[in-house]
Amino acid sequence: MNSKTFTIVPAIFGCLLMGIGCATNNYKAHFIPRVPLPENLPENPIDPQIYRVSMDRHTEEVRRLESSGHQIIGLAEFNTSSSPSGKHLLKQAKRVGADVAVSSEKFDRRTQELANTREWVSGERITVNGITVETEGRWVNQVEVRNYQYYNYRATFLRRNTFEILP
Repeated sequence: MNSKTFTIVPAIFGCLLMGIGCATNNYKAHFIPRVPLPENLPENPIDPQIYRVSMDRHTEEVRRLESSGHQIIGLAEFNTSSSPSGKHLLKQAKRVGADVAVSSEKFDRRTQELANTREWVSGERITVNGITVETEGRWVNQVEVRNYQYYNYRATFLRRNTFEILP
């Protein structure tokens, strides 16, 4: 019977990443308001529109929206190797009362890192000349190469200006 190899550390790391790292809303954590926002701002009940544009066109798109009657509420910029959830962008846009969010991403760099891990190798049953011996399982040190790709992310949150028309 072949030995079964279980990689424990990456599994634990993945669970931690799912439970902690992925839960961080970078759009919220890096949000910088451009206008004063009330403490208990009611969440926008309507899903805001998300405009995904290239980083090169981000400022141009924001200016276009401003010229059509939108006001910048705030923005968020960050650099990370983990892809932020699209739900996080929508959730932050609703939280700040935005009607529109302009979102961009641009590749930044690749990195590699060596990580020391331990891998559990199960014991085996070996039969030689009719005698069966069972070996014990053991931990084996491993060096793992981890590749990361970093991206710059930018989101600008806008809402439509409401003007009163006087008679």
